[in-house]
Amino acid sequence: MFRQVLVASEHRDYQRIIWRETPADEIQVYRLKTITYGMACSPYNAVRALQQCAYDNSAVVPERQQGTLGRAAILTSFYVDDFLTSCESVTEAVKLAKNVDAVLSAGQFTLRKWSSNDSQVMIRLSNEPSLSNYVFHAGEASVLGLRWDALEDQLFFRVDLCQRVEIPTKRRVLSEVARLFDPTGFLSPVIVTGKIFIQRLWSAGLSSDSPLPDDLCREWLKYRSQLPELNQIRIEQWMGMISRVQISFHGFCDASSHAYAAVIYAKTSNTNGSMRFTLLTARTKVAPLKIATIPRLELAPALLLAETFQNVRDSLGLVDVPYYLWSDSAIVLRWLRKDPATLKPFISNRVRRIQELTSPARWHHIRSAHNPADCASRGITPAELLVHPLWWHGPKEAEMMYGDSSDVPLSKDESNVFLAENRNTTKFIVLIPMYTRRPNGHAILLTERFSSITRLLGTLAIILRWLGRRRHFRQPVIVAQEKHYTL
Repeated sequence: MFRQVLVASEHRDYQRIIWRETPADEIQVYRLKTITYGMACSPYNAVRALQQCAYDNSAVVPERQQGTLGRAAILTSFYVDDFLTSCESVTEAVKLAKNVDAVLSAGQFTLRKWSSNDSQVMIRLSNEPSLSNYVFHAGEASVLGLRWDALEDQLFFRVDLCQRVEIPTKRRVLSEVARLFDPTGFLSPVIVTGKIFIQRLWSAGLSSDSPLPDDLCREWLKYRSQLPELNQIRIEQWMGMISRVQISFHGFCDASSHAYAAVIYAKTSNTNGSMRFTLLTARTKVAPLKIATIPRLELAPALLLAETFQNVRDSLGLVDVPYYLWSDSAIVLRWLRKDPATLKPFISNRVRRIQELTSPARWHHIRSAHNPADCASRGITPAELLVHPLWWHGPKEAEMMYGDSSDVPLSKDESNVFLAENRNTTKFIVLIPMYTRRPNGHAILLTERFSSITRLLGTLAIILRWLGRRRHFRQPVIVAQEKHYTL
């Protein structure tokens, strides 16, 4: 894809390289005319050129409506150089594939390899004259680091860690944890254990190439030996989202002393009464080593869930779909129903952001035992993840409370924290004369001297500041929580 995009002639000097075929040859200086790999701007330039191709060449499709659909598919369904989309029928899929190929081919972008979970789509595409030179692949394929079994329409993972005889070091631990590529978060309950272990290595102050201590070494080798079991996980790729079913989103969040997590499911309800919970995505973060209180830590996954949910519904184009968000922290649910101005800055900033992204009325309480995010915040083994119904299918309908969560009782410690996080507010009421006097003693109201309330308030502010500097206030009279100053 990169090599299909030309760089402007005035910018090619920034892509100079030196090269020679053999050591005996003279070194030559070359300028790369197309986008090269390794530069920070290269992915953006390639994707931007692809999008411009969609805008410029959608008119090559004879039917205007089909050209518009092809352009929209290119703009929304491309991930770098992989085109991923789904259709409700074979005819629709074949027509969309032809339109997308026509638009991209006009801009010298060619989609060479095609794959589908429906054999009829592959047969019909292979019989198209314009696609006769393309490769049609059936079976396993790689999509953005994930493995896809087209025949079974399932996603799966390939964890291949070579056997090592030497004692592991921090550098090797970092490398092997990073190889657990999971952009969707399906393996979050397992990968979060590796993240927590990395945090412990940094806390221990180990150098990059020094061997791990015996206790950490045994813990890592045990965790590492279990990772190949992830190869047995199979995930249904289809989520059941079609135009004829009712869709709702359900998000869950949880925190532990080591990490916090957010997980989102899609619930589809058919007209025949059947329901299906499908795992969409999950995110985890390691908890900071220094945290003031557990309730403050519980607020972090709520913010993570709100941000993740916003990304999910924007990506799927389902902004108006009903949603329900769940937390097992009663104090967090009460904070979300308060005015952020009445809370201390740490809580206020996060509550305000959550309220901007979601509605407080959409937040509900769920017991920890029924919260699937608990799996990702505490971590479980690959063997447990393989057969964990709560993680893969979410809680049962009877285990979720859709009522008002503001009446969930707080423990004694939570009540103390709840009161301690309230902002201490004091009202200052300053009584000042709203008139001036002429030399003859005649009083003139200030409201009659100014034609604008803005100018009047500005003048009063200047007077107050001048008096404050000279300490002309009398002894303050304190009544309850209000301080009254008179002049």
